[in-house]
Amino acid sequence: MTDPLAMQRLAGSTPILVTLIPDEYQVDDDLWRQLRADPSLPNMDRDYPQTRLRPLLESQGFPVLDLLSVLRAEPPFEDGRPHLYVLRDSHLNVRGNLAVGRALAAFLAPHLR
Repeated sequence: MTDPLAMQRLAGSTPILVTLIPDEYQVDDDLWRQLRADPSLPNMDRDYPQTRLRPLLESQGFPVLDLLSVLRAEPPFEDGRPHLYVLRDSHLNVRGNLAVGRALAAFLAPHLR
C-alpha cells in the first residue's frame, strides 16, 4: 500500500476518503466454506484486509467506508446465497452495486460541500 500520509500531502486541502471493497469469498459464506474445505489452500483469515487496513487508515485520520459489513448485511436469496458478484468474476453485479451505491451516498453526504 502506498503511504497514505504521502497521498494526503500530495492532495493538499483535497480530502481523501477510503473505501475498502471485499472480495466475494469474504461476503459469500458458501464460497468461504468451499475454500476452507480445499486442503491445498493455506489457512486464511477471511477478514484480514479489513482488520489490518481499516485501523491503520483511521488512526491516520482517513474516513473509511468498509463495504464488508454493508455487503454481508444484504439479505440472501432463497438459496441462502447473497448473489452480489458476477458469477466467477469477483466484480460486483447490479445488486451488489446498488448496495454499494446506497452506502457510498450515505458515506459521502457529510463530506460534500
